[in-house]
Amino acid sequence: MVNQELEQLLSDICFSGFRNLSAAILQKIKRLQLQLERLGMVQGAEQLKQLIEQIGCYRRTEISAVELADCFCLLEFYQKNMDGFLKIDCFTSPVEKKFL
Repeated sequence: MVNQELEQLLSDICFSGFRNLSAAILQKIKRLQLQLERLGMVQGAEQLKQLIEQIGCYRRTEISAVELADCFCLLEFYQKNMDGFLKIDCFTSPVEKKFL
């Protein structure tokens, strides 16, 4: 379910473009970030938080579209490999994660 929501969100961002992101899309990002935090999916939640910050920086012309795209691509990579990250987040201890 979360994977599908993230995939839909990335699609919405892609089709609207970085310059035309609506408040509704930003709310979806924040809502999904909180949902991932509740599920203990720290890496995904952190990447969504970074995306929100990067969008703000981009709107204030502090960073380029290339830098924002890099952040977006990291999130897309996370989404495509979410099954593996779920196994790591849910079934390994913090000590074990250091060695993965």
